[in-house]
Amino acid sequence: MPFSLSKSRVLAGLQCHKRLYLQLTAPALAAAPDAALEFLFAQGHEVGRLAQQAFPGGVALDAGRERLDEALARTAALVRDPAVPAIFEATFRHDDVLERVDVLARAGGDRWRLIEVKSAAGVKQHYLYDVAVQRHVLAGCGVDVESAAVMHVSRDYVHPGGAPDPARLFAIVDVTAEVRALEGELPRLLAAMRAALTGGAPPAIATGEQCARPYRCEFYDHCHIALPATDTAGHARFADGLREDLAGLTYPLGFMDFETLGPAIPRYAGMRPYDAIPFQWSLHTVRAPGAVPEHADFLPADSGDPRRRFLETLIKAAGDTGALVVYSGFEGRQLDQLAAWFPDLAPGVERLRARLWDLLPVMRRHVEHPGFLGSFSLKRVLPVMIPTLGYDEMEIAEGLSAGPVWDRLVRGLADGTLDAAEAARLESALRAYCRQDTLAMVELVRALARGAGVSLG
Repeated sequence: MPFSLSKSRVLAGLQCHKRLYLQLTAPALAAAPDAALEFLFAQGHEVGRLAQQAFPGGVALDAGRERLDEALARTAALVRDPAVPAIFEATFRHDDVLERVDVLARAGGDRWRLIEVKSAAGVKQHYLYDVAVQRHVLAGCGVDVESAAVMHVSRDYVHPGGAPDPARLFAIVDVTAEVRALEGELPRLLAAMRAALTGGAPPAIATGEQCARPYRCEFYDHCHIALPATDTAGHARFADGLREDLAGLTYPLGFMDFETLGPAIPRYAGMRPYDAIPFQWSLHTVRAPGAVPEHADFLPADSGDPRRRFLETLIKAAGDTGALVVYSGFEGRQLDQLAAWFPDLAPGVERLRARLWDLLPVMRRHVEHPGFLGSFSLKRVLPVMIPTLGYDEMEIAEGLSAGPVWDRLVRGLADGTLDAAEAARLESALRAYCRQDTLAMVELVRALARGAGVSLG
């Protein structure tokens, strides 16, 4: 059965022929996009729309993807019209490959500049193949592409507040030379993809790095044998030195976790693209040996800047004494950034910073268990060390989804697209997830103390 290719399909084939084959023959085997992936898709569209504002007078094709013939004809008419300075989503087909170009800007006369818009903060190697395929198709359609570029968000941009300025938010990097160097490979690569599609079964390709680079394949779970979430065979081994590390813990013990969102388009004044917005914290406090952990948290449901409120409430809840247990250096880095944003609160941040006690390197130095499968992530360690705790049944099961869920919550409440019941469900899921992270650290420290034969006091 013959299949037409598109830019996205070609890029899938460049990553793995089996991925391309399954996209076209067995799409039902693909994993449904999670909250994190849906956020990335939506963000990409938002960045694309904003990038168009940098080309005044440009014309966007309004023909939907189901009206292909209309899009092709409309593109041809706009290309012929010298009054059109730029075309957005210009549509071309050549060599049975369909392309939609983010920005096709007139460079003078009948010459054009091809611009691929990306929501990333730089130019990545696989973007060059993306642009090369587009230039190949346009050349086959008789379009004189004088130059090619990647337009990406710039980390140099500091948001002043209000609406983002597309003239300053984006950087445009010329990649003409790099793309021309790749174009000679395309006929061979396209032929190999088409050959892979002619078989009656998926290509026999072993799993490997291509399963997650440059993107995690939507058929990852289909191609991989699932590893057990929990492996309790064997026992944890505790190395010498654990007692000494645990001696650094003093009551009241605080167990702290942050959740953040790093959008490509900065939301609040003073932020750069991909700066993390700390929007949620969870804190379990054990005030004395054997005491029941007390829980406090912060989670705003409005669209206002949460950063100052985040920090002020955290400083108050954390008190002035005792170790603050975290898992990795993430919380410390976020505290440093918050102190830079709010210098008047920096002394409070310094006091928190001085009390941080990182559990991750302690686990790496002193604990071994076959169930870790080589990973010391909290999601891997917790169900092995504490089988009664885990994330499998939780609506939010990993940190990459927490930020997008919060984004959906606050945007939906702000624009009225989220009803009260759904908002309450999302808020409850966010609180439960972050609470689980800090409760996990409580139980892990207790397990380490038992393993080391010490009493924390």
